[in-house]
Order: sequence, then structure tokens, then C-alpha cells
Amino acid sequence: MSKKLHHAALDHLNPQPGDSVRVLFAVPDYAHGWVGGWVAGMNACIGNTYTVMQSDSSRGVQVVVDSVQAHWFPAFCLELVSKAAATVKKETPLAKNITVDLTITLGGE
Repeated sequence: MSKKLHHAALDHLNPQPGDSVRVLFAVPDYAHGWVGGWVAGMNACIGNTYTVMQSDSSRGVQVVVDSVQAHWFPAFCLELVSKAAATVKKETPLAKNITVDLTITLGGE
């Protein structure tokens, strides 16, 4: 059994939180394996670029539209614009080598 278009596109796109994607076109509800519906507010997203919040094999890719709104899009109507910047974790050493000059005098005077 072959994968539905939505699942194949999701595997290919491999969206990660922080990635940027562009919405290319409108999609009919429940098309090609996508378990979702296209709402009127999504039409204004066509041609624009958004940041990925998360992805789900059924619902698709959730993007941030503005400060109060997010939408789930099927992967096959999205284009990857850029991957999120990789976070580099810099480790801080717990101890540093210390060099000490030490003079010890044995005995009395």
C-alpha cells in the first residue's frame, strides 16, 4: 500500500519547530490523507511565510499566523523556506587547571 500524498510530503518536508514554510495553495477538506479542514482564514495565508510550531502525522503542520492564531496545514501545500537555526550548546568546564608557584622551607631558620 502506498503512502497518501499528505504523509509522503510530511516525510519529505520533515518540518521541525522553528522552520519557516510558505503556504502555496488551498486544499479541499480531508484531501489525500490530511485529517483536517480548510477554514476561510487560511486563504489569507496563501503566499505568505510562517514559523512551524509542530507537526502531526494526521493534522499536518501547525504554523503561527499571528499572536492569537495558528493553523494546521497539510504538508503538500507547503514549501520549506528555511530550517531553524541550529542551537549550539557550549559546555562550561567545571574546573580549570591552575598553576601555582609554591616555595616550602623546611627546618628552622
